[in-house]
Amino acid sequence: MSERSRFPDSLRWRVLGWMELGLSQADAARRHNVSRSVVHRLWNQYQTETSVSRRHVPSRPRAATPTRDCFISLSARKRRRISVPQLVADHSVASGRRISTNESRITLESDSERLIFWRERSTRYHQSNTVERHSYRGGGIMVWAGISLSGHTDLHVFQGGTLTGVKYQDDILDP
Repeated sequence: MSERSRFPDSLRWRVLGWMELGLSQADAARRHNVSRSVVHRLWNQYQTETSVSRRHVPSRPRAATPTRDCFISLSARKRRRISVPQLVADHSVASGRRISTNESRITLESDSERLIFWRERSTRYHQSNTVERHSYRGGGIMVWAGISLSGHTDLHVFQGGTLTGVKYQDDILDP
């Protein structure tokens, strides 16, 4: 499956130049490794608008305005002793809108340890939000031996759990 990427403006004009010189849309698409439909849409846009710039695509408007954000933060500052669920309930009664109160959980995993970050807003890397847990306490080993009809090779044990080509050559073929 191919990955979508932005078609730069310089290549857009180059495709149109090839087509104005007499190259077909299919040949121009093949030459620049893009779909024929991309070249077709580009040519149609050039014919109607005499432009090949990217069109503006409207995005979804923000759910909360800066005024609403300010209201939430001010009401939280004024009533410091109130709990978050109560603040959310009061805000939904006053404004008729719901606030999401989910906390983020980010998990970073490695081979032998796991770091879990429980965080609230603007406290991403605070030390109190980091809990280190070791889910696997031992190192890995790999045991390797060659067995064939005419015999067998010695048993080799490798610390670290992996056998690379260099390790195979150094430890097994040329001990």
